[in-house]
Amino acid sequence: MAGGSGLWWGGARVSFYHASVGPLLLLTALLARLARPATAEERPKQFGSFRDLYLSVWALCVAADWLQGPYVYALYAAYGFGGQRIAQLFVCGFVSSLVFGCFVGSLTDRFGRKKCCLAYCLFYLEAFALRRWPSCADGLVA
Repeated sequence: MAGGSGLWWGGARVSFYHASVGPLLLLTALLARLARPATAEERPKQFGSFRDLYLSVWALCVAADWLQGPYVYALYAAYGFGGQRIAQLFVCGFVSSLVFGCFVGSLTDRFGRKKCCLAYCLFYLEAFALRRWPSCADGLVA
């Protein structure tokens, strides 16, 4: 690789991240296809359209959640937090997802999807409302 770090592809320099996204997406799709359970049951005719609608809405929500990361980083930086403190706040978010993700599914089975979706919306709204005040975010990792 002459002229610096990065991979060369089609005459352009790309980062390792950008060069690996495509193959990893293909590998993920292949493994997901192979991991599907075999079933002899006949699916209802409306299932395909329901699945496509559900996955398109889900993909939009996940994309919106991913896109907020840089803005949240900029918000914390505007509050005067340093890079290490911001990293701690992000790690707190990922660890809480890890911990709560282990048992939220069983709570959903117990209380119902509608109630749990509404509770999620309220918690999410509260989390964003608390970001309005720097002292709340700072208290998370103090």
